Amino acid sequence: ALSIPSSSLLRRELRFKTLQLIQLGSYVFGYLVVGVSTAAAGLGIWSLVWAWFAQQASSCVALNLSASRRFTFGNPFRRLSLTRFGNIVIATNILNWTIENGTYVIIGRLFGPVSLGLFSVALTLVRTPANHLVVNLQTVLFPASALVQDRPAALRRAYLTALAGVALVVFPVFSFAASSSRLVVAALLGAKWSLAGTLLTPLALAMIPHAIMAIAGPVLSGKGDPAVELRVQLFTVPLFILALLITSQLSVTAVVWGLFVTYCFRCVGMCGALGRRLGIAHADYVSVMRGPFLLAAVVASASLSVNAGLVDLGFPWHPVLLFLFVTVGAGLAALLSVIVFPRLFLDKHLASLMERLLAENPRIARVPGLKWTTARVVRGT
Repeated sequence: ALSIPSSSLLRRELRFKTLQLIQLGSYVFGYLVVGVSTAAAGLGIWSLVWAWFAQQASSCVALNLSASRRFTFGNPFRRLSLTRFGNIVIATNILNWTIENGTYVIIGRLFGPVSLGLFSVALTLVRTPANHLVVNLQTVLFPASALVQDRPAALRRAYLTALAGVALVVFPVFSFAASSSRLVVAALLGAKWSLAGTLLTPLALAMIPHAIMAIAGPVLSGKGDPAVELRVQLFTVPLFILALLITSQLSVTAVVWGLFVTYCFRCVGMCGALGRRLGIAHADYVSVMRGPFLLAAVVASASLSVNAGLVDLGFPWHPVLLFLFVTVGAGLAALLSVIVFPRLFLDKHLASLMERLLAENPRIARVPGLKWTTARVVRGT
């Protein structure tokens, strides 16, 4: 909590390099120095606790020393011009927290600690990379959207570019995880977690609408319309509760599929509300989502085909080795598809951004085929 004012000031000033260095440095100090040292000293699970405290404390000190204003105590009940804005954001976050954590309560109460452990591990496996992606984008999108909130064309272009980039990553990655869920669990967690494979499929698919929805919120807040997200969350919570009541009578897997439906509903509501305020037509969303969706189909088909082909050989593959072969096969299929048919998979907004990056950074331009592929999309050939 003591880090929030200073980190917010750094984001407002677009000092993201400082933020990243502090986050990286505090993580190295907390987990690699304190965590490993306490684990070697025999503290067991408490080594993770001390590592977390060390990371948070060092991050807090560094953020407050780096901010343009020093930390001071004041009257927390004093009414400010941003009080209403802040209250809306707090209410939205509480509702969002309810959706994100309500499933833990239901599964823990009705299905016991084993099911809760399987759900928790499977969700962490896919949510961690998804959150790392969207949190970094949220950090940039909110202050950037606030700077151009009176320029709808620029804001619309920035949002569609971010959406295209996120979709191009999350669609194929989490479609791969969903289609190869049992293999992913066996390779990364081991055979003892095999039951988590069933839960990983809907959870991996749920990360796609979760990531897409997550970048709409900062744009709405930066535009000065946080109440829009609040209304969407208010409509989502009753649906979430209804889904839990129905699916909890069936199985843990049904509860997780209910969570996936809730995420989809929330994503559609957020994108629709933002689209109406920025003048984004349905055709624009289709244009942005078409390529990532097709790429996800390519990745899922390739992963299933490679997996089935290797298993049919009858060789006793180790799960890790099989996972590596399937991952490489799916990755090569995706890469070749983009290179051969770039206009089918890449959006024009993302291609325009890549063209600018290539012009400004010669190192990126040295990546084989990247400049040629980008030029084909931008020129429409």
